[in-house]
Amino acid sequence: MANFDFSGTTPFEAIHVGSYIKDELEARNMQQKELAKLTGIHTSVLNDIIKGKRDLTAEHSVLIGKALGIDEAFFYDLQKQYDLDRARLSERVAQQAAAIAIWNILKDFISEKFFKKVGVITSDIKIDVENIFKVFGVNNLDDFLVLKEQEARLVYYKKSAMLATNEKDLFSWKYYCMYLAKQRMLEKAFDKSNITTVCNELNTIFAENQDVIERTKETCTNYGIKFLIVKKEGQVPIDGMSFWQGDNPTIVLTLRRATIDNFAFAIMHELGHLQLHLDEGEKLFINVQEEGLSNRYEYEADDFAKNHLIPAEKWRLFSQTTKNISPYQIKPYIMRFAEENGINPQIVSGRYMHEAHFYKMSSTFTKSIN
Repeated sequence: MANFDFSGTTPFEAIHVGSYIKDELEARNMQQKELAKLTGIHTSVLNDIIKGKRDLTAEHSVLIGKALGIDEAFFYDLQKQYDLDRARLSERVAQQAAAIAIWNILKDFISEKFFKKVGVITSDIKIDVENIFKVFGVNNLDDFLVLKEQEARLVYYKKSAMLATNEKDLFSWKYYCMYLAKQRMLEKAFDKSNITTVCNELNTIFAENQDVIERTKETCTNYGIKFLIVKKEGQVPIDGMSFWQGDNPTIVLTLRRATIDNFAFAIMHELGHLQLHLDEGEKLFINVQEEGLSNRYEYEADDFAKNHLIPAEKWRLFSQTTKNISPYQIKPYIMRFAEENGINPQIVSGRYMHEAHFYKMSSTFTKSIN
């Protein structure tokens, strides 16, 4: 049987020593006046002690103990316990009230549903506040509010121009990803010159389509890249994010569209950002709804992904030789091209459908990530 130490616990209610004296008198069928006479304690003073209006002194404890045949320190120890319990209750109430006040502000900026799903939010408000501060890397509410105010300048992100985005969902998801990345330490340093090698190894993984996610993570780790899958919750229409943190870059995918071609394109897109846009110490996520520079980043990362999944010259020749082929008859051409070049046919099919604006081939090849 386990032994528990309750010495540091806080009771629900502090019980005054007077209640114990009252119980003793009732058990003995003794009147307060009789005890007052025996002890020499004034009746009004004894009555106040019993009602919890007055603290018991060491002298009172000795006299009452003698009168009742109980250890002289017994009631005084109960008085001290009461004082401790009252202090603990006061501290607990103050802490709980402070946590409630902070939480009522925090919940206006974060996604409670997401944080409940990933286990950051529990059933204890005080712990929840501490956990949220840990996720966002702040020490107090003021720091959190400053972070929220500066949020737009910290990173760029890619999100769909066609889909609604809930800023609380996105804010929560993004910082949770950064928090998870911070927990992972990689022994190997990252070198941009290895990105082409990373892409080639990933293409082999995509073509084989076996243990894709685990092998992708292993490949990234081998080249000093942190790789995470963090599924979104709510309105977060983004497929991936990349950022620097410490000595290594991180790539996060949501699996919002969990097909092998979308998975392959999403990670190649983020590798494009690592190659073309991200420098050590910078955090960046791209918003396709904005005009100008951020869109250029996106277009460049898209081109990087296309050309590293299917080399540009090979795709040009394929497009040229099949330009007169009906989309309804394209399947064997795609299969042959994929086999000859060691590419997953769904990746070829996905690009063909996108560029031809023909989406009736959705079940032609294996789409699942195996």
